[in-house]
Amino acid sequence: MNKRFSLIFLILAHFPFSSAAIAKLPPETSPQEQSSHEATRTKQILSTEITQIIDAKAKLRVPPKFPISEAKKGIDGWVRLSFIVEPDGSTSNVVILESTGRKSFEREALKALKQWQYEPAMEGGKPIQQCKNSVQIDFKMAREQEGVSRRFLSLYRKLEKAFNKNIQKDITELIDRLESYEVKTLRESFYKYQLMTRYAKHQQNKRKELNYLNKTFQFSGVGGFFDHKRAVQSDTVDAVGVKVKKGESVDEAISASTQRHYKFLDVALFPVLHDKLLLELDFGRVGDALDTVDKLLLLSSAKPNWPAYQQQKQTLIDFIASDTPIVTPGFIGKRDFWQHTLIRNEFQLADVSGELHKLDIRCRNKRHVYTVNEQSIWKIPKSWQGCNVLVYGDNKASFKLVELNPSDTAKQLKGAMAEKPRLQG
Repeated sequence: MNKRFSLIFLILAHFPFSSAAIAKLPPETSPQEQSSHEATRTKQILSTEITQIIDAKAKLRVPPKFPISEAKKGIDGWVRLSFIVEPDGSTSNVVILESTGRKSFEREALKALKQWQYEPAMEGGKPIQQCKNSVQIDFKMAREQEGVSRRFLSLYRKLEKAFNKNIQKDITELIDRLESYEVKTLRESFYKYQLMTRYAKHQQNKRKELNYLNKTFQFSGVGGFFDHKRAVQSDTVDAVGVKVKKGESVDEAISASTQRHYKFLDVALFPVLHDKLLLELDFGRVGDALDTVDKLLLLSSAKPNWPAYQQQKQTLIDFIASDTPIVTPGFIGKRDFWQHTLIRNEFQLADVSGELHKLDIRCRNKRHVYTVNEQSIWKIPKSWQGCNVLVYGDNKASFKLVELNPSDTAKQLKGAMAEKPRLQG
C-alpha cells in the first residue's frame, strides 16, 4: 500500500452490552435526498423535469430496536432499504437492498420502516406515490473512538507483512483466517475488505476486486459524509439537516468525533474510489463510474487529480448522450433480485441464462411491475423521473441489461452485443 495512504489504528477494549447500543437514523431529509443524489445526476443527463413534484416529508420515523444478541457481542451493522411512500403517507413494498448480513439487523430495520409515516408527495396538487426512496439505517455501539481490536490488528499486520514479502503460503492461511474472523466494528469491516481487495488483486481477479472495493466503501461508515461535503462546497447545510449558528462554519456545526471521522474518510476513500473508478471503466459500468467520479470530485485529498476526474466525467456524459448502447452485466445472487440505476429511458434484456420472473421499475413519481420477455424493449416516459430497476429471478441467473438511446433503437440493438468501446481510463 502506498505510504501516503498508510492507516492509523486505534486500539479498542471489548465493550460489554450496555444501553450504549443505538440504532441510528439518518438526518431528517426527504426520501429523495436519501437516495445518494442519484436522481439529480440522472436528471441532468436524461431529461428536464416535466412537472413539479413536492417530495414526501417524514412525520414519524420509528427508530429500530438494537438486537440484544448483537449488542451483547458489541457488533455494529447497517441495512440499506428501498421503499415506496403511498398517497396516504404510509410505506409499502420495502426491499432490503444491501446489509452487513446480520438477519437480526435486517428484521429490526424492516419492522421499523414499515411503521414510518410521511406527508405524501404531491404532483399537480394531488397526493401521489413516491416510488424511488432509499435509506440506510445504522446499528452502532456507542464508543468513545472508532478503531479495531488488538486481535484484529495483529491479524491485519501479519497479512500485510505476508503481502509485502509475497509469501504465498502465509497469504493463503491468513486470508482463510480473515474470512472466518467475526468482525465487530464497521472500522474492522472496512480494513477487512481492504485486505480482501488486495488479495483479489494479487490473484488478478478483477471482478472480485471490484466487489471487495464496493464492500470497503459500504463499510467505511460514509453515512452523511458526501452530503456534508456538498454542503461545504455550496455553503449550505440543507442536505445534512444541521443547524448552523450565525458566524459558524458547517464543520463547526458537527461534533468533534464526526469531524474526526470525516477527516479519516476524506483520506481513506481516495485510493478506494480511484481503484473502483478504474475497474468500473474497465467493465463498462458507465452509471457507476459517473457516480464514483462525482464522489472523487468532493474529496479534498483528491484535489490534485480533480482536472483529470473532470475530464473523465465529461467523457462519460458524452458517451451517455451518444448512440452507443450501454451494456451492463447482471447476476442474481443470494437475494432474489439485482438492481440497477437507469441512465437512459430505453432498455432491453439480452443473453438471459436462467429464469427471470419480473421487473420492478421504481421512479421518483411512478412505479410499474412487468413480466420478463427477452424480446421486449422497455420505454420509460421522460416524466418518470430518476428510475431504478429491480430484476427478480432465480439464484445464479445472469443476463445483460442494454440501455439504448431512443434516437436510433434498431441500429443500436444490432451492435449491442459487439465489443464495448474503451472509455478513458
